[in-house]
Amino acid sequence: MGKRTHGGNRAPRRDRPEAAPKMREVIRGVASRVFPENRNFPSRFGSVGGAHGGWGLVRLQKMPAQQEASPALLPSTPALLPSTSSAGAFTPEASCGDEGCWPSMYLVGAQKASTTALFQLLRTSSGICGAKARPGSFPAASYKEVHFFDNDGVPWEGAEGARANASLYTRLFRREECASRRFLDATPQYQYSWHAPMRMRLFVPETWRSRVRMITILREPLSRDLSYYNHRVDENLQRSNWTLGWYDGLVPVQKFCLAPTVHRGRPRLPRYEDEVRCEAERWNGCLESAGVGRPLREQYEHCMAAGRYHGSIVRGVYAMHLARWKRYFSRQQILVLQYEELHADLPGHLARIGSFWGLATLPAVGAMAESNAHEGGHKLRQIDCHTRSMLLALFRPWNDMLYEDLGRDAAAHAAPDVEPRRFRPFDATVGCTDRKVSARGVIRVDPSLM
Repeated sequence: MGKRTHGGNRAPRRDRPEAAPKMREVIRGVASRVFPENRNFPSRFGSVGGAHGGWGLVRLQKMPAQQEASPALLPSTPALLPSTSSAGAFTPEASCGDEGCWPSMYLVGAQKASTTALFQLLRTSSGICGAKARPGSFPAASYKEVHFFDNDGVPWEGAEGARANASLYTRLFRREECASRRFLDATPQYQYSWHAPMRMRLFVPETWRSRVRMITILREPLSRDLSYYNHRVDENLQRSNWTLGWYDGLVPVQKFCLAPTVHRGRPRLPRYEDEVRCEAERWNGCLESAGVGRPLREQYEHCMAAGRYHGSIVRGVYAMHLARWKRYFSRQQILVLQYEELHADLPGHLARIGSFWGLATLPAVGAMAESNAHEGGHKLRQIDCHTRSMLLALFRPWNDMLYEDLGRDAAAHAAPDVEPRRFRPFDATVGCTDRKVSARGVIRVDPSLM
């Protein structure tokens, strides 16, 4: 009998060398989706199939990327859990086995809402650990972000198929490399990913699933969208070896709605106002294709379930993100915080986070160090007033839906005990001007070409 992992599946056999070529191709395929700019990604972590076993001989099963789980496997109303406000709710050692550990902590979003700064603060002050790629593991994007559950290159095939490949994920988290045994996967793209909640529900062993605790930080959507635009502009303009070939190799969610052009060998990127107009047209067109007059929730599901929309607007539709996660996990496992309130009262919110995740007392710091801010000379700090009004109107119904849902959760005592009882309505602080503005290095697009 082969040795079994802590997830209840047989450990991969290493007496089948013929499996290595297939494994290499699967790992390369997955890696190219995580790091499209580096098609030979595995070489960064050692040779594939080399003298020391390379990337291991994990047996994988392929499946179509777009597949919804059976309702019989995934109940729409997860059972309520005991209060999560006690450190005693966690037993980190129990998460580990011969093939690595299961994280109990997930920082699922939102993107551009201080997730990197919070991760670094927790890493230095509480001893939490991130992911470290190794032979036989999934090629994690970074120590902070794994990008596992939002990656269509992973072989997902129902509950049994997913758990058979559990070591791809757990090998990223090794007990001997983390004294606290407290691991955090802080991938902010999990929040808006249509498939991540379902995949996590299928993948995490039932015996550990109830111990999972997720935090999401919600930032005013217009501010978040502008911050993400600045992020992409900076990453493109700061790349010395930028080419259209490199850009074309990015996954859809990393691209602009309007394709960049090249001027004297350097990228010329779309202005924010043009990018917003393009995204809004795609978003509204997708919603309308579901049927004009249908409920917003149904229109959203029409666009996301089949992958019809991949743009930036959906990342600020927080009400639907939360509804999706609540379908697969108890609301008591999800702590919702507001970005603006987090920065206004960092000590108080760190106390909430520490209690929710069962961490020791966190330092009473007054501010987090800025991280991933992309403070280049081309950063756009105000936008034209028409674009601002258009975005505020676009997000308004989704924000109202979020406030109503959070209010119902609070009234029903469904949220974690440490969650603020009231979520303050967003206040858009991005300034505007009546003149046309653009960041240095971007161009205005002829509307007739859109």
